[in-house]
Amino acid sequence: MNSEGLPASVFRTDEWDDVEAVVISPAVKEQEFRRAFAAEIKALAAKRETLDKESPEYAAIQKEFQEKMVRFRETSPKAKN
Repeated sequence: MNSEGLPASVFRTDEWDDVEAVVISPAVKEQEFRRAFAAEIKALAAKRETLDKESPEYAAIQKEFQEKMVRFRETSPKAKN
């Protein structure tokens, strides 16, 4: 109760030892990386689809797409076994 007889809010003045820091495991970091990388690949594929297949820009994007797909497959959990 406070000085006016009303319920007082709870507060702490200690070091908050019971609060645990959030630790992101390497597996979670890897999963987040793969999701972001997959989004890049999808955006690249969408851009590729808007281009003429005979254009030099299409060829450059296709090459980049293929390189990213190889890397994406290499980071697969199945590829590590």
